[in-house]
Amino acid sequence: MKIEAISVYMDNIPVQVREAQKAVWDRFYPNLMQHHHTYLSHAKTLDKIVELTDADVLIIADIDAIPLNENIVHRMTDLANAGYLVGNAQSSSHLEDKEHVFIAPSFMALNAKKYRELGSPSF
Repeated sequence: MKIEAISVYMDNIPVQVREAQKAVWDRFYPNLMQHHHTYLSHAKTLDKIVELTDADVLIIADIDAIPLNENIVHRMTDLANAGYLVGNAQSSSHLEDKEHVFIAPSFMALNAKKYRELGSPSF
């Protein structure tokens, strides 16, 4: 199983924050790639990353997503490898519907093959 972990950040994120995130990830999962984007929206950037990956499992982590448990990343990747979409639960505060809970792309793991089988839905 090939795993790729991506953190997406923009110009307004200080280098010290990026270095701190990388240091924590290196302790638990030393292959985090930090991806800088400026010209595409966050959603379009994630669409492009998933389109181009050759990994079996893709972990997406916002710049402020820091794993605090050494087992969580491995558990997420195992579940994603089995075909599950795994991540933190979130609801959109700007919507009246508080029942609409979804897995947020701020910290998630997905099976790239399954994602493509589902038609590569846009983030």
